[in-house]
Amino acid sequence: MGELSRRDVILCLNGHGNLSGADLSNLDLSFLDFSGANLRRANLIGATLNQAKMVGSDLSEALLWWAELIDTDLREANLVRANLDHACLTGADLTDANLTDALFRDVNLDGARITPLWKVITRQSPDKACQAFRPELREVDAQSGDTGDERSAA
Repeated sequence: MGELSRRDVILCLNGHGNLSGADLSNLDLSFLDFSGANLRRANLIGATLNQAKMVGSDLSEALLWWAELIDTDLREANLVRANLDHACLTGADLTDANLTDALFRDVNLDGARITPLWKVITRQSPDKACQAFRPELREVDAQSGDTGDERSAA
């Protein structure tokens, strides 16, 4: 599948929603509904997906380097082996998303929701994984999942 336009993507989503292997790099796909869509191995490098609805979508092995996913709904999405290096996921909802072996180097997760945290599995060393998820860990009590302003000093 060659490079597509936003219009092509909308037409595809109105059909079967199969964008597997599609080149969607650098497209502005904000506000679109990708719920349940097949985006396996899609090239979303530099794509803008702000406030997109991607509930239950298959993004396994997708390339999301430098992608912008601000306030994007990724609940129950499949992100197995997806590469999100340098992506911006500010305010994104990754509740119950499958993040097995997903790569998150230098990712902005400020205000993102990732629950449960035990689902976060990376190929990186524990130290690097903690660095990648530090913005989230500052916001959420990893044991209870509670958020709040009162935090105990380390």
